[in-house]
Amino acid sequence: MKTSKMHITVGPFNLTMDIDSQPISKTKSASISDPDVIDVINAGAFGICIVLSPLPFDAFLTVTDVSANLEPCDEPPIAQKDILGDWTGTYDCDNFGESDSMNDTIDLTVSSNPDGSYHYEDGTASFNGHLCGNVFKFNGGAEHYTESGTMTIHGDGTATKTAKWNSIPPGASGGDCLDHLARPTL
Repeated sequence: MKTSKMHITVGPFNLTMDIDSQPISKTKSASISDPDVIDVINAGAFGICIVLSPLPFDAFLTVTDVSANLEPCDEPPIAQKDILGDWTGTYDCDNFGESDSMNDTIDLTVSSNPDGSYHYEDGTASFNGHLCGNVFKFNGGAEHYTESGTMTIHGDGTATKTAKWNSIPPGASGGDCLDHLARPTL
């Protein structure tokens, strides 16, 4: 029987971002294939030691969820009129730690920020993000949860929003949600 080795790249990781939160450069250090280390990484929440530079001190950080889109946007954004304003629809969430949400209603209003980014509020939650082509990438949340995802604007006045949410503190509850949105009809 043929066995294969799994390699996982570990730090240090250095990301340099420009003023528009687009990556300028990234570096990584090494690849590991030790099965014991991989088992620890895959076991769930764990602590990592990070070095903050240029100051010579260590910090301890518990990482529960990290994501980064390291590809710059090469598509021009759609017209503001196609994203700004009111959206309404329904959402379904496949949750853990609490019951699923099925066909619940959502209303949100997308506005523009002075720096060219976009903003919306959903109840007590507040979100910001950037538009790449017809995809609005956002993150934010409220006092009791964080959420990040994308809202894809279709050319017919509809949009599809996918998001991942996690409670604060993380791990108690969370889920993956799919929203179907449209411009309200008057």
